[in-house]
Amino acid sequence: KDLEDVQGDKTTFIKRLRAFGKQALAERFSLQGVEPTLKHKAFLHLLAEVALVLAVVFSPVPFLLGLLGPAYLALLIPTDIFFLLALLQLVLMERKGSGRIRTILYGRRYGRISKTIKMGMLFGQLAFLAGMLV
Repeated sequence: KDLEDVQGDKTTFIKRLRAFGKQALAERFSLQGVEPTLKHKAFLHLLAEVALVLAVVFSPVPFLLGLLGPAYLALLIPTDIFFLLALLQLVLMERKGSGRIRTILYGRRYGRISKTIKMGMLFGQLAFLAGMLV
């Protein structure tokens, strides 16, 4: 989610500086006419990829420990599929070049990946709820 918002946050910050008559401040910090960029993007991508892999690897642990019932495991499958799809989207986003499959998967934006992860989290919450009840 943070990767998705950084570009917009920086642009909004620059607009606010200019709106309040702080043009000199924007120029001093080289904010004028500069396309906002995300620093340490490679590290953040790696961190997101590791988090998604760990989520998928450790997701069956509550079932294996007997803490949650079989309904948890049934709803865990779509959860892991969404997380693996988000991981694939991140990996394909890092590659240079363009392709039809890459464009379909992530749409050249972090928003698509963010929505995929959110869908996975929704199914994960439903899995916990179902696992506790059944």
